[in-house]
Amino acid sequence: MNEIRSEITDRKLGHEWYHWDGNAATHEGDLEEPKRLYLKLLLLTWGVAAAIAGGFLYLISPRLASWTPALATAATAAYGLALLAAFGWVALLVLELATGRNIIPSRRLVPFLARGVFYLKPAGKLFGISKDRIGSSFVAIANVVYRAQMGRNDASRPLILVPRCIEVGNREQLKSLAQEYNCEVFVAPTGESARKKLITARPTALIAVACERDLITGLRDVGERLPILSVAIKRPEGPCKNAHIKLQDLRDALEFLGKQQGQKSPAPNPELEPAAKS
Repeated sequence: MNEIRSEITDRKLGHEWYHWDGNAATHEGDLEEPKRLYLKLLLLTWGVAAAIAGGFLYLISPRLASWTPALATAATAAYGLALLAAFGWVALLVLELATGRNIIPSRRLVPFLARGVFYLKPAGKLFGISKDRIGSSFVAIANVVYRAQMGRNDASRPLILVPRCIEVGNREQLKSLAQEYNCEVFVAPTGESARKKLITARPTALIAVACERDLITGLRDVGERLPILSVAIKRPEGPCKNAHIKLQDLRDALEFLGKQQGQKSPAPNPELEPAAKS
């Protein structure tokens, strides 16, 4: 790890990128994966796990039945109920994503899905799908889920967290856009400073601007305590250097929070839009 980092001297890598190879040409810096990517890998992973569990049950059922037939019957019933619960839960999630309605009303849903990204990596690797692409798909899912769960009180005191790697011009545009909606912006040089800001500011909602890897970590660690709308950054020069966001992505998040409060959207500032990178 230290050898890789020592070769990259033009930026300070965040801990999620310590193993980056330094090749910006092959870096996946502009991702907008569909929600179905995560769902397909989830179903595949759970399907394989169910098949393995079913095969194990098939092997031990004769031994269980030799002890008592009721034990084998109970094990088969438990397996069937577990399958029904797992895939029924996925069906409810798909319905929530399709309708935008709060069908699974649990703040633990997004952190649970964030932890699932790690377990989906083997299936992704099998099909040449990177962790970052899986993360991009997960972020899209998380945004729909939190929008479905958020109420008026959640939107009353939002905070925008921005990483240090946003290039200066785009950062100033971002701040100007946030001012239109009277929303505080905090540029966090480290994850620790971001956590301290959350403690002191006590926001009711968060707009997190970050790369997919940092968003996954934040949604996993903080997502149960407050709703988070994610804006993924674009990284044309690789991670942790001169990144930018699409201003429209941030505007969409701010407008959603404003509507939750019953506020009218401010007139767009034409000076901001042409400079927004896409």
